[in-house]
Amino acid sequence: MNVYPSKPTVLLVDAEKTFRDYLKVILDTSVFNIFEALDGNDASLKYECTSPAIMIVDMHIPIVDGISLIQDIRSKDLNIKIIALSNDEHLLVKARKHGANEALLKTFEPEFLRSLLETYIQNNVCLTEGI
Repeated sequence: MNVYPSKPTVLLVDAEKTFRDYLKVILDTSVFNIFEALDGNDASLKYECTSPAIMIVDMHIPIVDGISLIQDIRSKDLNIKIIALSNDEHLLVKARKHGANEALLKTFEPEFLRSLLETYIQNNVCLTEGI
């Protein structure tokens, strides 16, 4: 049962289908509308079409890299929650400096990601209204 008035939209941005599928398993589709993007250009287009409340972005995406994507999205939307993912800690620090709300190693615990998104939803009413 969905406890939220409307489901917030999450955009998953990762070139690897297996990792996007893994993220979809972690996230609860009864709580979130989930969309996927394969690269930075695809993510920009999907952002415009879906107006996600949350983006989960791999830093090593092709065409437009994760840092550039975060900067572009952040310049348009100060309210969106952006979670950067990488196995490179230095790149994650850079992602935070350029507008990511959170930066996680790809070895994160699934429950931590669920808890983080739950916190975003509970602390920001705009997320449930589909900014």
